[in-house]
Amino acid sequence: LGYYGLGQLHEFGQGVPQDNARAAEFYQLGAEQNEKMSQTALAYLYEQGLGVPQDYSRSFALLSDAVLQGWGFAEAALSIHYLFGQGTEIDATRAYDLAWEAQRDGIVYAEGILGYMFMEGLGTERSLPSALFHFEAGSAKGDQYSTNQIPVVEAELACLDAAGSQYEL
Repeated sequence: LGYYGLGQLHEFGQGVPQDNARAAEFYQLGAEQNEKMSQTALAYLYEQGLGVPQDYSRSFALLSDAVLQGWGFAEAALSIHYLFGQGTEIDATRAYDLAWEAQRDGIVYAEGILGYMFMEGLGTERSLPSALFHFEAGSAKGDQYSTNQIPVVEAELACLDAAGSQYEL
């Protein structure tokens, strides 16, 4: 199974008692061997404070290591850290770039991140049509956040249309 697999068993209680602290121990062993999946899983535990003290800086460092290996899940997660300044300074442009890479790597929830960034004009120009495009793409792939955001963007577009589009879309 490897360290990542053993960590998964403990994190989700599959055949063993659920124990995030024990999962973190296995993920740490894998991370020390530069296993990108272990690095990403351990980063999540640190981000959420599950079985380890919450530590955004440690999460950021682990994800950065996994991104160097081209791991799409780590790219998407690291984009959130840059977007909200978790363990690093806020850098919306870097967040946008990472979200694009993750989306190109087929990471479904990256569509929701991109949709949010277009909706709010973070790291890119505000574009409600682009936000809707990414939310619809994410929704079609099963991302619930994207599905939930579609009516929000559609309502805002309808309001702008009713106002004669005097405001930027």
